[in-house]
Amino acid sequence: MEAFCINENTPLFDTESLTNGNSTTIPRVSECYQQTTLYALPAFFLLIFSPLVIYDFKKSTKGPLLRRTPTTLRIFLCGFLLVNVLIQIVYFSATFTWNHNLNPSSTSNGALPIAKFLSLLLLDISLFLALILLLGCRRFGLATSGVLFNYWLLLAVCGIPRFRESIELWFGENGRDNKDYFAALLFILYYVVVVKILFISCFADHSRTDEINQKTCPEPSVSFLNRILFIWFDGIARLGNMRALIIDDLWNLPERDKSKHLTRKFERIREKQFKSYNQHKIKKVKTPLLKKNQNGIEETELLETNGYKTDYSTNKNEFKDNSSPPSLIWALFLTFKFSLFGAIFYKIIHDLLQFAPPKLLDLLLQFIETPEANIWNGIGIAVCMFLLNFIQSMFIHQYFHIMFRIGMNVRSILTSAIYKKGSSTF
Repeated sequence: MEAFCINENTPLFDTESLTNGNSTTIPRVSECYQQTTLYALPAFFLLIFSPLVIYDFKKSTKGPLLRRTPTTLRIFLCGFLLVNVLIQIVYFSATFTWNHNLNPSSTSNGALPIAKFLSLLLLDISLFLALILLLGCRRFGLATSGVLFNYWLLLAVCGIPRFRESIELWFGENGRDNKDYFAALLFILYYVVVVKILFISCFADHSRTDEINQKTCPEPSVSFLNRILFIWFDGIARLGNMRALIIDDLWNLPERDKSKHLTRKFERIREKQFKSYNQHKIKKVKTPLLKKNQNGIEETELLETNGYKTDYSTNKNEFKDNSSPPSLIWALFLTFKFSLFGAIFYKIIHDLLQFAPPKLLDLLLQFIETPEANIWNGIGIAVCMFLLNFIQSMFIHQYFHIMFRIGMNVRSILTSAIYKKGSSTF
């Protein structure tokens, strides 16, 4: 990745400020790293996970969002970011060409620094995709999106080093050598808008078909941040701490967890299973029979039966159905496949993160044993340990929440199926 920078000697990390700086010096991120990973990470994240948002559009049954909602404001701000980054691309290309014409030896053989140009272009493409997804959220009534929230969060986090340098260039004396004030101003405006969009994304919208009252479970209609932190549950937990809960204190079940919705979805899958099973059985039932025509010559005739064992004295190829009926377990898996995949993903991420704490603890011990180590090394390790435990906690709690909800839904489906089967026998 270093080959994409202006010169091949540019490191990804400014290790000198991290290891040799005094205890009050905040480490810097190298220009090369800013122009590669910190731009590409949010863009690739959105490009990879945008199909999940499109799938939410497909399964949404809500009406469009109201016009005066946070999503509408996010759309306008995202359009501003799109234009801002486009101006940065044009300005960077023009200034580089101008400087090369004035002093060709000061640039890298006249070649446009591919890292900065491609990173800005990739960022602009991802912002255009984010704008399309935001328009889709308003059209299909999607109140919140975890993919878009994490995209804005990554943009805000990855933009911190560049924002710091832009602020220092304007208001400090320790900025970098290239005093490009206009480019710094463009990025300051860009970053402020990104943080504002991230703040607005902490709140959910409401569609025109939402019915909100005290008995409605708030979980499906809250924001992504509210959902992963279980803030929506604080009210009933606080009430349960003050006194014993009664039936009137509880919410109504969300539509997705009601028995009629679950049974309807399960029965559609079972109907498809039995339809495919019966068609497969009918194909097996077509057996060749031998009969004589008027001239006494034996001919083969195809006999179709109703799928059960056929007893003909002339049929030597008697049909026997040895195939097993459709699996109930497979039908339940198909009913909750996406929820199960999500839970498995959360559990895998949580388990993989289990390998990180021992390594961080080892680094912390090495820092303690090294008196001349920069204090920012220890601060960075401590912050990483805190964030790691926080992320692990979020993943494992989401895993248990999904699995307990799936267990409750499976019980509802099986109870309904047993009662329906029992009532049909009388």
